[in-house]
Amino acid sequence: MIRFHGAPAAFVSFPFRSGRSLAMGALGPCAAIALLAGLCGCVLTPEGTQGERDKATRDGAPYRLKYEDRTLPEFPPEPTWREVLQRAFLTNGELEAAYCEWRAALDRIDIAGAYPNTDVNLGFSYMFSSGQMKSFDRMTFSAGFDAMENLSYPGKTAQAAKIALDQARAAGERFRATKFDIQKRVLFAWADYVQHARLIEIKREDVGLRGMLATLSSIGAATGSGQAGAVESDVAAKLAQSEVDDLVAEHASMRSMLNALLHRDAAAPLEVARAFAGEKPREVPTTDAELVALAAETFPEVAVYVQELEGRRDALELAQMRWIPDINPTLSFTDSIAQSIGAVIVLPTTIAEIRGRIREAESEIRAAEAMLRQRKVERIGEYVALLVTLRRAQEKSQMFRTAIAPAAQRIVDARTRAYEVGAMGLREVVESRQVLLETRVMIAASDAAAEKAVVDIECCLGVDIETLGKKGQSHE
Repeated sequence: MIRFHGAPAAFVSFPFRSGRSLAMGALGPCAAIALLAGLCGCVLTPEGTQGERDKATRDGAPYRLKYEDRTLPEFPPEPTWREVLQRAFLTNGELEAAYCEWRAALDRIDIAGAYPNTDVNLGFSYMFSSGQMKSFDRMTFSAGFDAMENLSYPGKTAQAAKIALDQARAAGERFRATKFDIQKRVLFAWADYVQHARLIEIKREDVGLRGMLATLSSIGAATGSGQAGAVESDVAAKLAQSEVDDLVAEHASMRSMLNALLHRDAAAPLEVARAFAGEKPREVPTTDAELVALAAETFPEVAVYVQELEGRRDALELAQMRWIPDINPTLSFTDSIAQSIGAVIVLPTTIAEIRGRIREAESEIRAAEAMLRQRKVERIGEYVALLVTLRRAQEKSQMFRTAIAPAAQRIVDARTRAYEVGAMGLREVVESRQVLLETRVMIAASDAAAEKAVVDIECCLGVDIETLGKKGQSHE
């Protein structure tokens, strides 16, 4: 028999009259429940899911335990930039939150791909009749899926799981982007901190030189000459000392902010002696042309848009699949009196809604394509600007190291020798040493600018400079 219940769905039922053996054998209550239970717990997992989970497990190894349960490695009193960065990665809450969101997105694949996508209903009824019937013959058992939610066509569920995988991959790219954003903030702060420490060291030497000039001027004033010069030298020495005091206070403030990034006590000591003991800024191991060729493929933010675009394309396919009817199977039996299997066919009659969702998905795809195109162009432009900044900083550092600093040192040496033989005064020697100190200040500033440019390029590309060209590697 065929019965129609309204326009959206049709109920098709096929009765069996073959007696008790069919009902209790093939479609007995235990067999029916076992069949339905066997379907529960299945997941239509799209290809690539396990690879994404393995990637999350590998990249998120430091966050498997809660922060309170982790044992952090000992932080050295004079850390290098690598040790500073490792500490930041292990303790940063923003990065851990991005990882947890990635894991949650992976878990949503099982939610979207769970099949059957609706609960199982088990029914029981008892018939009251004046006829001579056994109690068991009056009982009707039925099994089917929840009428409040249709059993989807398996392809729809699989497509929904594919969309969830796209979203999980986008979350993974956001985790990578967050990681490099934190890397940029930490290494920028560290480069500034190191430069500031070098500046304090140089300025303290300058204070010593100015003290020598003040002493020399005071000796001259005591002999009755150059009293104005003595006052001027004394004021200059005091101003230089005041500048050092300001730098020291500013350095303490910078240390507090950097310690906060490393999840340490704000007043914890943080020395940088190892950081600039002859260490030069890192070099970029490839040419500018190779860097530009790599750029469009590795930008973390661009990769996020790529995955989001893929998810919207899959969403369009799912919207088009709404034209496929859903079928809800049912079965029931009343001992040997009646047995039946049936199906509720859910017809796609919400035509306006389906077409609207398809158009919506198409518009979202165009929006994602436009954003991807724009973001890629902007990032490439920004990236080329970073390359220009890097090369200029490297040129300045090289010039000061190889040309200006040696020349200033030769002047100091020549004046020192002239002073030793009485051919030149101490003031000229001190002034030449001050020029050398200014050169060291410029070298420190150029080194910091070059290091920041390298960090900027790393974070822009989403790969480490040392492993450039080997995709998927990052700081551990």
